[in-house]
Amino acid sequence: MRDLKIKQQNESHLPLLGIITHVTELTRYNYIYIHHLLKEGDVLKIEKDFQRTWDNSAFAVYFKGYKLGYLSNSIKKIINKHLELQQHIEIVVKQGCFRPKKGHMSLDVVIKIN
Repeated sequence: MRDLKIKQQNESHLPLLGIITHVTELTRYNYIYIHHLLKEGDVLKIEKDFQRTWDNSAFAVYFKGYKLGYLSNSIKKIINKHLELQQHIEIVVKQGCFRPKKGHMSLDVVIKIN
């Protein structure tokens, strides 16, 4: 009879959590000027926006120093919890759309949490 050696893995190899969402308030900021520069896969930056006194947990979304808009209310709560746990968060452009004739603008992003 053979002896089986079973090793326990201490490391958890879970896939990255990814959330697909959109950036809000695009028409109020610089998205209309730089939408043509954004490509799928571009990394965006988020920062807490302390100038919004009515919203303590607002996260502004930036691309190369240009403010694009904000994360939605439901997503910012999730991001805030993960930042408190000091987890790395990366926001990547999924898809952008700008149709001036129809007045429709959108920017979909994927939020990756390690």
